[in-house]
Amino acid sequence: MLFFVFCASCNPENSNNDADTVTDIDATSENDMEHDDYSDDSSNIDTEQEVDTDFDEVPDSDSLKPTCIEIYEGDPGSELCFGPVKTDVKCNKMPEDGEYIIILDEENPIGTTSDPMDINDDFVFFPIYPDKEEIDANIYGCSRIDGYLYEIVSSAYNNSFFTVDKDVILFVIWDISRDYMENVKLLLGDFKTNKIKEIKGWGSYGKIQLKYPFLSYQSFDTPYILNIETDETVELDMLQGSFPRNDGKSLVLGGRYVGNEEPFSDSPFGVGSWIVDMETFEINPLNVTASLVDGIVNVEGDYVFIESGRDTVYYTNYPDQYSGMDVYAFNLKTKREEKFTPEIKGIFKGNSIRPSFEYPYFHYVSNEDDSTGTGGSFVYNIETEKVIPLLPKAGDRWLHIKDRHVMVDTSYTPIISKLPDLPIEHDDSQCHDDNI
Repeated sequence: MLFFVFCASCNPENSNNDADTVTDIDATSENDMEHDDYSDDSSNIDTEQEVDTDFDEVPDSDSLKPTCIEIYEGDPGSELCFGPVKTDVKCNKMPEDGEYIIILDEENPIGTTSDPMDINDDFVFFPIYPDKEEIDANIYGCSRIDGYLYEIVSSAYNNSFFTVDKDVILFVIWDISRDYMENVKLLLGDFKTNKIKEIKGWGSYGKIQLKYPFLSYQSFDTPYILNIETDETVELDMLQGSFPRNDGKSLVLGGRYVGNEEPFSDSPFGVGSWIVDMETFEINPLNVTASLVDGIVNVEGDYVFIESGRDTVYYTNYPDQYSGMDVYAFNLKTKREEKFTPEIKGIFKGNSIRPSFEYPYFHYVSNEDDSTGTGGSFVYNIETEKVIPLLPKAGDRWLHIKDRHVMVDTSYTPIISKLPDLPIEHDDSQCHDDNI
């Protein structure tokens, strides 16, 4: 895991690290930065939820202008502005079902695109390093409405780490010219008002994922939950795992559980999957696997998807390079587990890696052998048992599903794919398990 203080460039061919934390620019050029991450595998469940950020009343959209603040009061050079500003750069069209596209070409006049990617109803977001020495990465978005590129966050700082949920964006700013502990901050922007405010000082934290009002993240594999509305931070020090995910109700994690003050190597359960109630912070097991694999999990409504290592074969010294992983769904209502892997066992030959879930879609990268530099991007619909091939040469890239789109998280090319939407549920539907 890479963190602000210690990191150098991440080489996917020989590294044990998976990172989406801010790296040391002095030691790492912007073109060497890799952030292996699921920045956001959460779904668009509960879309009716209102987001209250305690900002002023929402103004008329026609009157919205970017909000600018000084990060250091009295220093005009520290100005940071938030709010979409339209450029004259045209993005490529959004993909059709089953299609992947590069949404902004490499030869664009703004600068070098980077990772991660995120999405809401209005934009597809990603960082761009402008071609100006005095400016680091800013956040941009390709409009899903008019097709133009918009600058979302503008400053001289590194703003390339962010997570989006509907009309709210949380992003990290890092002043690389000053001491990192005092000059890394977490800010919140509201797209309804273009208002911006500082949430807290930040530190060696990664894997940020927002499901408002809860931000889940981790530090040295210890998961945390921050309630944006109450400013309450909870450290889940009895758990250890790399990919905490939350859906606003529960947090799920693949990793180890121990009692207080006990080393995680002595965990009596081995590696398993765990669920945390976001109100009571009670921890309960979902399943326990006799494996050294940190099973990646994701919560989606009534289902938790679990990458189990019960039958995996480890073949190279790099995260999640395994053959034969199993994928299960655990129904939180019925408490029953269903194994999906047999239906796609023919595809799971050789190297099948990089899982991501958004019901009913399971995404993975699959090779015909144990190589890590090739392999295609595939999505399996667990309801129809249909396989959708997407990116033919995904290789070692991390990809994740959100809002029925597959986005790449470890590439300097902003690639996005589109999955078929689910059928609309009728108002008079009677579904015992919320499965339309």
